[in-house]
Amino acid sequence: MLKITKIKRKIMNSIKIKLSLIANLIAIFALIVLGIVSFYFTKTSLYESTLKNQTDLLKVTQSTVEDFRSTNQSFTRALEKDIANLPYQSLITEENIINNVGPILKYYRHSINALNVYLGLNNGKVLLSQKSNDAKMPELRDDLDIKTKDWYQEALKTNDIFVTPAYLDTILKQYVITYSKAIYKDGKIIGVLGVDIPSEDLQNLVANTPGNTFLFDQKNKIFAATNKELLNPSIDHSPVLNAYKLNGDNNFFSYK
Repeated sequence: MLKITKIKRKIMNSIKIKLSLIANLIAIFALIVLGIVSFYFTKTSLYESTLKNQTDLLKVTQSTVEDFRSTNQSFTRALEKDIANLPYQSLITEENIINNVGPILKYYRHSINALNVYLGLNNGKVLLSQKSNDAKMPELRDDLDIKTKDWYQEALKTNDIFVTPAYLDTILKQYVITYSKAIYKDGKIIGVLGVDIPSEDLQNLVANTPGNTFLFDQKNKIFAATNKELLNPSIDHSPVLNAYKLNGDNNFFSYK
């Protein structure tokens, strides 16, 4: 009788151990599942939080760029209007254009601190007001081959303002952004207005924005960045730019 009791106790103890082991395994499994679920939701929350934060930083830079562009476009429209409002006789000869338009170009250039403000004529000549030659009144030049330039050709194709990508001006030896607009009076073309703004002005604005952002053109060239080291032309930025183009706006991506 005693042996049977001992055997029953052993069986019961064995069952208790197994049940305890099963319970522990279930608890461990539950903790693992809970950890995985918690990690997933934490990762998702962190991703969304980081994405929102970075998007907000980009919006600040985007707003800065749009304000810069809007200011220069408004300037160009105001200048166009003042020239177009001149009496027609003030615009029919080269001498009249020099005497009447020249002072307006110089005044406007001073008001926005532009590098150049000019009026390209149909005959290929251009009335040019230069920051680099500020002591002189604007002069008419015929050595700049303006009719082959994008700012001239594209402005004639649209009723709006044409804005060039940032490009290296071979005369100024610095990067500029040109705003151009065709000017008409009484249905006749007077010429094409051009305003050269140094891209350095935009760089100074972007450098003061939060985060680490940069702007690049259609040729994958970075021309403005919060980190000025990114402006170094010897750095190959194609890996990050290609990764961005592949993934699109507002998405995380990796690159090598």
